Amino acid sequence: MNHIVSQRFINCFQELLDTNIVKSARQFAIQLEVLPQTMHEILKGRREVNIDLIQKVIEIYHFNPVYLFNGSQPKFLGVDNDKDFKILTILSDRKGKESIIHVPVTAQAGYPGCTSNPVFMDELPKFSLPDFKFSIDGTMRSFEVAGESMEPILAAGDLIISRYIHPFYWEKQVKSGPAYVIITHQDVLVKRITNLMRTEHKLILHSDNPLFTSYAIMGSEIKEIWEVCAKISTVLEPPKSQEMNSEENLKAIITKQTELLEQLLLKV
Repeated sequence: MNHIVSQRFINCFQELLDTNIVKSARQFAIQLEVLPQTMHEILKGRREVNIDLIQKVIEIYHFNPVYLFNGSQPKFLGVDNDKDFKILTILSDRKGKESIIHVPVTAQAGYPGCTSNPVFMDELPKFSLPDFKFSIDGTMRSFEVAGESMEPILAAGDLIISRYIHPFYWEKQVKSGPAYVIITHQDVLVKRITNLMRTEHKLILHSDNPLFTSYAIMGSEIKEIWEVCAKISTVLEPPKSQEMNSEENLKAIITKQTELLEQLLLKV
């Protein structure tokens, strides 16, 4: 449920009514294959819109999904803008199991512009994981970490397994704490987030590395959001704090053994 999305849905309907594109709520409901009573409840604010209904109004009346979910841009898609409404591309194996598409650093420059291109997606590496949760937790994608902004938790070269979050849920499901992959029109970013979508239509992006400053990004700049669920890392060295503890423990053991040897020598 998302009251703000429902209100924006009502705003779009009102504009259709004001411009005589639809004559009544009943006609609108019938065109969308929804019971008139159900539509009446939605327009009165007593029921929330769902994903199926949103998909229908986008297809039939060209409601702008960016406006519905983020509150920015025009309420309706024009002929030229219609192509910007993308469908998430997924790939399956011969048994129908959805594959995890991997996006290496070398492909990330082209990824934002090709997220709906099945040919581009098919050329990317694909794999599956044995853990059952990765086959039931929605559409998953793997991204290679670039740079040092998320150290020490995520290092350059790590693979992060991420779950797709539909734009309908950005306002409520994107939370502080987890790391996310943010796909903008130009970049693939890995950050933690302060979510201001509901009030200011933007996210504040944070790095784990304190040398990198936080910054804001508007919802209209975002194409996809993926929540990081796991990582595959080839970094096997212990953290520096652990290395220091190991050295201190070794010194303590040597000191203790030296003291024991000195005591034995005194007794001889």
